[in-house]
Amino acid sequence: MESTADRAAWGIRALIVAGAYGAGDRLPAERELAGELKLSRPALREGIRRLRSGGVLESRRGSGTYVSNVDVAGLFELRERVEPLAAQRAARLRDDGELAELEQLVAEMHDTLDQPAVYDVADLKFHAAIAQASRSPVLISTLDMLTELGLLVRAATSMTKRVRISALSDVERIYAAIERQHPKRAANAMERHILNVRSSYDGRIEAAARIGRGDRPHARA
Repeated sequence: MESTADRAAWGIRALIVAGAYGAGDRLPAERELAGELKLSRPALREGIRRLRSGGVLESRRGSGTYVSNVDVAGLFELRERVEPLAAQRAARLRDDGELAELEQLVAEMHDTLDQPAVYDVADLKFHAAIAQASRSPVLISTLDMLTELGLLVRAATSMTKRVRISALSDVERIYAAIERQHPKRAANAMERHILNVRSSYDGRIEAAARIGRGDRPHARA
């Protein structure tokens, strides 16, 4: 179940993705932002704390909370290298319980295609479950550190149902390869998925530039 802190974090991500606040911009005062998002101030504080710990926001003493300059290209490059390896290992090492969890998360993504925020969380959990099934502490901890940045990028790349449907097709192919214990196919399917997501992100940035936002969206996720 989505908590008020989840809604706060999602609301701030949505504002960043929409271009209301870019890299280096200071967020409004707590009272103003809580009113804009229609949330309590304690829920907003928790959402901000979560985004700070995940690298999306940063605090400057005596000044306020600012949007971090997220290295989206670096994030994708890391995912392109790490996640196919996690999928490959998961296909080889997963057990029935881990497979059942992956199946459930695929079903959740299917059931929430019309709920982008919930869909994004199910998608993130699917990738995290693959990392867990890889049995590699290094892969698990690396992907865990990318949680909030991953949600920020997902908010940017899953804005339309068409994109969510396409991503779900990728996820189903990854799941099928893991279910059938085909490590190479799992790795290839994951790599294609990350490349497709990156292409969607790049397309969104290019479209934003064409409608007059200039170069500023390149500093945003």
